[in-house]
This record gives sequence, structure tokens and C-alpha cells, in this order.
Amino acid sequence: MEGPALAKLLQATATEFVARQQADMASLEMIVEFLRMSGAASAAELEPFALRIQYGNRCHDAFFADLERIVGIDVVTKAVGMVDTLKKKWWEGAEEQWKRNHESQEMDSGPAPTVRRAAEAMVAAAPGDAPGDAPGAAKRARPEAAPAFDPWAPARHVPAPETRDMTLKLRETVQVRVDWNGKYECIDAPALLDTGNLAKTLIDKRFAVQHKIYDPASGVAREFMTMRGVTGEPASIPVVMLFLRIRGEEFTVQAGVHDLENRAPFLLGMDVLRPLFQRGFQLAAASV
Repeated sequence: MEGPALAKLLQATATEFVARQQADMASLEMIVEFLRMSGAASAAELEPFALRIQYGNRCHDAFFADLERIVGIDVVTKAVGMVDTLKKKWWEGAEEQWKRNHESQEMDSGPAPTVRRAAEAMVAAAPGDAPGDAPGAAKRARPEAAPAFDPWAPARHVPAPETRDMTLKLRETVQVRVDWNGKYECIDAPALLDTGNLAKTLIDKRFAVQHKIYDPASGVAREFMTMRGVTGEPASIPVVMLFLRIRGEEFTVQAGVHDLENRAPFLLGMDVLRPLFQRGFQLAAASV
């Protein structure tokens, strides 16, 4: 397919793409300027973001995640909302100007132009939809409506909706960072959730020794914690620092090293469960 109409469409499409990219860059620049003018961040802190916009390294997810780490998500959300409000106001002004320039004439009050009269004649002469059982009847294909263009939904950082399961089970799988052949890696390990354990998270002694988390022969001074068993007798046990991940949430915890017998290698206490509950997780009454 060739011709002036196709060439015009291609040119218009390319122009639209460039305009959207320029609008996207201008939006990011305005957000950074708003943060600078409001005093939410210093010019030195915002300089890397200006360079990322200028040189095209502006992946929205990473860009806004880095901004949130500096000024917080509430400030970034406020800046984005301010820019969107300005864009909407200016868009409406441009729309009104377009209407004044191109739609001010009352076409129905005077003789129709030649092109319009020809189009109306073609519509009047076109046969209606023939019945489905009429001989030789052919249904005309109806063009599908083009998807609506939303000028207020440009390509930008939009937090993904929460879709993961927020119900915790009594038995969960955690990832723990261990020394694996001279380098740290995360491995999976089963864990029991114990809401009655108001003290620290516990790790099985054999598991800790096997994965070089705890070395009982080491002469290095360690912290200790006091725990009480079912008999109520206090016992002093060593404490190790752990990096744990459960359901995508990461924690650095001080875990007591204890013989958990034949149970899971981890017994998660409220030092881990309380933050999970605060983040929207819940524990089902009969979950296993």
C-alpha cells in the first residue's frame, strides 16, 4: 500500500511518538524541579536524575524507586499529582483552542461542501443490511472502534497492585542467607510460625552448624539470650544475626540458637510476625 495518505499517516504517527517522548521527559523534569523548589531534596541529590532524563536512562520503575528512597513515596506522589494537574489544565486549554480554530463554523446552517454532499449521497444510496436468509446477502464489515486515548495515563511509574496471597500458614518456607563454598547465597528452609513465642526467632543448632551460621567451637564472643522452656526453667542460649526472607519481605533478625529436636529448623517469633501483620499479612486460624 502506497500513496500520499499512507505517507501522511506514517509522518503523523512519527510526530505523535516524538511528542509523547518529549512530554514524558518534560514531566520528569518538572517533577525533579518541583522537588528542588520545595526543598525536599538538594540540587546535588537531584543532579543524577536530571542527567538520567537528559541521556535517556529513565526507566520509570527504577527512576521513581530511586526518588522514593531519597524523599519518600508521599513527596513523590504529591509531585506527580501536581504535574498531572498542570498537564490536564493545559490540555483542556489546547483543546478549547483547537475547537475555536477548527469547529467554529456551523456546517448545518449553510450549503454543504462538495465533499460532504458526495459523502451524504453515498450513505443514502448504500443498501441496508440484507436479511441473513436473502439470496446473495452479504454483511458489511463494521469497523471496530479505536481504543480511547487517555492523555492522563502516560508511560510513568505506577505501583503494581497487590495480588499476592496475604494469608500466612503455620508452616512456611523462608530463605536464609548462608555461606556456600565461600560466598553468600540464599537457601530455602522450612519454618514454623509461633505466635506464642514472644521472644526472639529460634534456629535449630544442627542446621546453624551445618550451614556455618553458628560455630560452637569459635572463641569469638557472642551475645546470649534467656529463654524458658515448658518447665519454666531459664536457659541461656547464644544469639546469631540472620538475614531472612519470607513471602518477599526481608528481615535482619537476632535468632537464638537452640536444639529444636525434630521440628523445622526455624521457629519464627513475634519479632518477625509482628512486622508481617503490620504490612497486611494475617494468619489463618486453621492454616497449615
